[in-house]
Amino acid sequence: MVYICISLVHNFHSRENKNLSDNQLEGSILDEITIFRNLISLDFSCNLLNRTLPSWLYTASSLKCMSLSNNELSSDIKEFQYKPLEKIFFRNNRLKGHLPSSISQLVNLTCVSLSSNNLSGIVEFDMFSKLKNLQYLDLSYNYLSLNTNGSVVPLVIDVGSQVEFNQVGSLVGFECKFGETCCTLVVAWSNNGVSNKVYAQILPAGLGTHTVEWAQIKAKLEKSGSKCNTGNQFGYKYTLEIDPKSGAPTMKGTFTTVI
Repeated sequence: MVYICISLVHNFHSRENKNLSDNQLEGSILDEITIFRNLISLDFSCNLLNRTLPSWLYTASSLKCMSLSNNELSSDIKEFQYKPLEKIFFRNNRLKGHLPSSISQLVNLTCVSLSSNNLSGIVEFDMFSKLKNLQYLDLSYNYLSLNTNGSVVPLVIDVGSQVEFNQVGSLVGFECKFGETCCTLVVAWSNNGVSNKVYAQILPAGLGTHTVEWAQIKAKLEKSGSKCNTGNQFGYKYTLEIDPKSGAPTMKGTFTTVI
């Protein structure tokens, strides 16, 4: 077993940014906070690191960006104990357990990428409502479901499934994946209790870690949204219908493949 960072200790005391990505590093990350006391940005992505996330990740008060994507880390994600954190990139590991509730308190977050792990449980829709700076959020390819005021929406939709849920709020939206493909369904809806409407579109596979342009989606909702929205794109067909008058409308969705 190779423990990284042992020969690099003397450099980390004076470095604010450290990039060790794509270096074929393997083994565990040392659980030693004094090494990383002044670190602002840390990139260990695209290596062969395994076992657990080190405890100092949750307590290093100076750290703003952490990237550990594309490794073999297999622990739970514990609660973060500091708020300066701006970017979390943990995609494509073997991380498990529930999302830490402390994410909702990290008000400086702009990017959260946790896709392609083994995370499970129900994610509360308002968990991210306080994160006004959040620009990118990817929880796809896990075992998570989205709770929108008591109704659960899967973040991965099986073709042929039916989804029904309620939501209170003037404008909301979410994105999810179709089955095991890389196609993404983007849904947005508004409800003012007078003329509620919904709009959706499917993004094709192969876009990688794309960012949904929610300003454009909102504009399309206002222009093309209706009480019943249908689409047929990239081999999938969807039908979404919203109660047009309710202040807390029910929305129903069905999803099928196109032969």
